[in-house]
Amino acid sequence: MNKNYLFYAPKMHCNSCEIAIESELIKDRSVIKVNAKLKNKTVEVEGNFNNLSAFQIQERLNKALTNYKLTMEKPEPVLIKLELYKKPLAYSILIFTLYIFLQQLGLEKIININGINLIWVFVIGIIASVSTCMAIVGGILLSISASVAKNNSKKTPVISFFVGRFLSFFILGGAITKIGTNLSYGDFGNFINIIIYIVLIYIGLGILDLVPKIRFFPKSLVKTNTTNYGTIPAFILGALTFFMPCGFTQSMQVYSLGLNHFLSGALTMLVFALGTFPVLGILGFGIFKNRFNFSSNNIVFKVSGFIIIFLGIHNIYFLIK
Repeated sequence: MNKNYLFYAPKMHCNSCEIAIESELIKDRSVIKVNAKLKNKTVEVEGNFNNLSAFQIQERLNKALTNYKLTMEKPEPVLIKLELYKKPLAYSILIFTLYIFLQQLGLEKIININGINLIWVFVIGIIASVSTCMAIVGGILLSISASVAKNNSKKTPVISFFVGRFLSFFILGGAITKIGTNLSYGDFGNFINIIIYIVLIYIGLGILDLVPKIRFFPKSLVKTNTTNYGTIPAFILGALTFFMPCGFTQSMQVYSLGLNHFLSGALTMLVFALGTFPVLGILGFGIFKNRFNFSSNNIVFKVSGFIIIFLGIHNIYFLIK
């Protein structure tokens, strides 16, 4: 007989964590349904565990989780510790001040294409690849890699996955700029762009765990329980990662939305995806099997959050200047 159980996952800190937990727990043969909710850090599990006690079920499920541990005790509200933000804020100010200085000298234009700094975008991609992107994309890649190894086949599905991911980020990254362009005309266009960059700032605050996260796309878009992957399914999965509920991906999408040219948005999203490739590539091609998962307390994670906020403020300033 199926029963419902409620657990808590204190280490859940992003929308991708929901997907990672659900994807890992659903593999248990006794689990029928899993629903992880970031807002309350809860994990609802429906299944048939026979005569196991709640504690035994908790222990069993924890063995299936890579980076999270379930508990039956509701976690205490986490108070914001300002000292955790002092160093990241100082480093962020230093980095952004250097950027402004180079901009004033005109040297910044050397690394800019169509008005966007692709080095910033690439670095954010690297950070994303060892944090929130790893939760879901890493899981899919491990599944594809395991399928390839099981069938003793070539790495074609893995290659196909990355081709689909890069094409999707390039094409859709350019396409979303058209939304912003169609909304932008005259003073109303500036108003729309300001709204876009306010959302960007909000996402940056979410990455820093200072405000509740927002979700642009339903997590069902990128969930999969497929065990055997061919070239075409892997390509489709790679393309769907554009809709991954990751704060870093969403911040780049919002930033691209405020750009005026297809190529600018396309390059922004493509370079971001390329930034995630070194780590994800190592994982997908089976060179390294362990999963990275930097917590949101990581200093580099927080620096990137501040940089995204500064980016939004910087663009708003030039719009109202």
